[in-house]
Amino acid sequence: MAAPRHLLARAWARTKRAAAWPFVRERGRLAVVFAFLCLVFVYVGRKLVLVQLRPDADKVYAINRYQRSLPALRGPILDRNGAPLSVTVPRWKLSLDAVALDELWRPAKTNVLAHVYTNLLSFGLCPPEKLRETFGGALKGGKPRNRPLGITEDREVVRAIDRDRTLHACIGHEDLTRREYLGGRDFAHLLGVVNGRGEAQSGLERRFDEELRGCEGRIVGERTAGGRELRGRRIERTDPVDGCAVLLTIDQTLQRIVSEAMDDAMDQFAPDAAWAIVEDVATGEILAMASRPDFEPEEYFKLALEDSPRLWNSAVFQAFEPGSVMKSFVTAAALQEGLVATNSVLDVSDTLYCGRRLNDHRGMADRITVTELIKFSSNRGASRLAMLLGKARTEKWFRAFGFGARTGIQLREEGTGLLVPSRKWSDLQGIRVAIGQGVAVTGIQLVNAYACIANGGRLLRPSIVKEVVSPTGDVVWSHEPEEIGRPIGAKTARDMAFMLAHVTKEGGTARRGAVAGYEVAGKTGTAQLVENGHYLDREYCASFCGFFPARDPALAILVTVKRPRKTERNPLRLHAGGNVSAPIFAKIAAAAANYLMIPTDDEIAAPDPELLPGDLWEEDDEAVPAADGTTDEEEN
Repeated sequence: MAAPRHLLARAWARTKRAAAWPFVRERGRLAVVFAFLCLVFVYVGRKLVLVQLRPDADKVYAINRYQRSLPALRGPILDRNGAPLSVTVPRWKLSLDAVALDELWRPAKTNVLAHVYTNLLSFGLCPPEKLRETFGGALKGGKPRNRPLGITEDREVVRAIDRDRTLHACIGHEDLTRREYLGGRDFAHLLGVVNGRGEAQSGLERRFDEELRGCEGRIVGERTAGGRELRGRRIERTDPVDGCAVLLTIDQTLQRIVSEAMDDAMDQFAPDAAWAIVEDVATGEILAMASRPDFEPEEYFKLALEDSPRLWNSAVFQAFEPGSVMKSFVTAAALQEGLVATNSVLDVSDTLYCGRRLNDHRGMADRITVTELIKFSSNRGASRLAMLLGKARTEKWFRAFGFGARTGIQLREEGTGLLVPSRKWSDLQGIRVAIGQGVAVTGIQLVNAYACIANGGRLLRPSIVKEVVSPTGDVVWSHEPEEIGRPIGAKTARDMAFMLAHVTKEGGTARRGAVAGYEVAGKTGTAQLVENGHYLDREYCASFCGFFPARDPALAILVTVKRPRKTERNPLRLHAGGNVSAPIFAKIAAAAANYLMIPTDDEIAAPDPELLPGDLWEEDDEAVPAADGTTDEEEN
């Protein structure tokens, strides 16, 4: 038997003979060459197939691909009259291509340098010293290719560069944009801001970001080794589509009036916060909305890092116990239920109310009418009505007026308020909610509920956006008054307007809320502030909410001042709604009436004096019931 060593030697010899066999003869050599060429063609063919047919074929030559996005102009935000509040300003970042300048300068010597330098100097992009330094560095070092020259908002500068072949060859420009807020701090809470990358951060900018931002365009082609586009090899150009314009219901002049009133309130009372809302009662459109403290748009990002309350739009965000302004809704519920009439007499003597004594205004008679309950803001009278209604029906009526739920206004930061289910109320809380304790509302809920009384019992969804218009002028969306409920009938609404009008008359709690030439209907509220579950002494939230003219309402206005303090202009530390908020209401209402040319009472046709307040309405008095007849006992 052969040794393993000899076996391996024989195997190796046979292998060498087999490998050399094709080359022994000419035919074999041709076969090898042919096979090699076939492999080469297969490889090249495969590459061609990859380039032409693969879905990701663009990646094969991505290294030579030139692609640039063309930013779309963000749509403007306008007031109801078309005045711009937030606009996008196009800008261009210019840079000097040192390599291109060197290539042009060397054959033409100083002529090119003089031409480029003189034009850049005339554009005023940067100081002459910096321009000379940039040129010197470009001529000496040559790199980097793109030396920044500055940013311009003058479109003619860019056009001049594009028209001149020499300038166009060595000066590049990059499209940029800047968001400019012409409304300033008066609209800061409403509009919000956009950051440097064009990303919406808050307010209407964020709520309507999809409509405002538009659609970017792009350029696709090939580029040189230095990264510049080869214009002759451009593959695709898609023009950008600018964003839509958002037209608000806000009137810039009314906003200025309300903002000045809020600034004056902050100066006079030094409160923690103050807010005011003006609503068109016929359409639900918000004509003005201002909150204090406020901020300048440029301060947003610094304040956001600090989580500052200056960023809060308190008019829609902050929930607060409203106090006596809620008596209007308990009274309206009792009227609609048929439990009382405007001249019904209530016993408000100093007795126990659900086992507790309840304070009332000094000098209040033991028996008063429902109208006097509203006029003098009787706590005991409102509690009597709540006891007649019962807890379940009181809650249902509050919810029918929109409390405890968002109104649906187009603001992301809107709060819901707080209305605990009546099954969790104690007997005492069942009457306390009637005087605005144990329930929290937002400003937009409150003014919208009073607008419901003003327009005959129709609860409308408030809106702050009037239209969304495309760049071509087509209306994409427009606001139409939307009725979301009808808690009370027209007769009840008119009876309420009749009673609320007594509040601003002699003897009422808001005499300082009267407006010359107009009958004003409204209600004051002076609520104790709550801290750690306890009511604070001498710390209040003062409100006045009402509408005018009382006989033919046009506007509903809310004014709230949280924690008014003793100041040089408020030495007596006035804190009641009739002394703090009512005068601000009157100031806003008078200016708004003058601006909008609202007819005075003398200009409105006087109704037949023989008709009762509720008979002035001819519409159907049907109302969507707020209660289904369930009593407290049945619920329990």
